[in-house]
Amino acid sequence: MLTNMLAIALAAWSALGAVFAVPTIEIADSSTSTNADFRAYERIWAAWTYVETGECAIWVSSGWETQPTEAVQRTITHEVGHCLWLTHHNGEGVMGHGDGFDLTPADRMELWRVHPLSFRAYVPGVAR
Repeated sequence: MLTNMLAIALAAWSALGAVFAVPTIEIADSSTSTNADFRAYERIWAAWTYVETGECAIWVSSGWETQPTEAVQRTITHEVGHCLWLTHHNGEGVMGHGDGFDLTPADRMELWRVHPLSFRAYVPGVAR
């Protein structure tokens, strides 16, 4: 189920129009982490991106299966945002501090800030 949610999250971020390389994303149980902070808190979810390899690990707390599906999907989409180098913002939305489950214009602006849109304008009579 988490693998499907990962695919949904990547599709949602891709639909916002930015071009980005999708890192290798691993979903891991936080109780098995070598990071003591991950093991200490049962409810922690985190994304760790490894610059050198372009990989990202999403650490999932045990008991996630007992959470509402919509909340788990929002959390996975949020953590995938971190895998794409996005930070929290003050607005509503998945990367915001509100309780929103949908990607918002503020999320789109954060994605575009990190991954600028690539486009080429055609101007008649000007060499390309």
